[in-house]
Amino acid sequence: MFNPFSIITRFHTDSAYYLVILCSFRNSCGGLK
Repeated sequence: MFNPFSIITRFHTDSAYYLVILCSFRNSCGGLK
């Protein structure tokens, strides 16, 4: 069964997790300096 909406939702969820991890990683690196 092909559901484009579930794929779009999954894509947005993965990209959101990636942005959160990237931001937290940059913040932790900036705090160490």
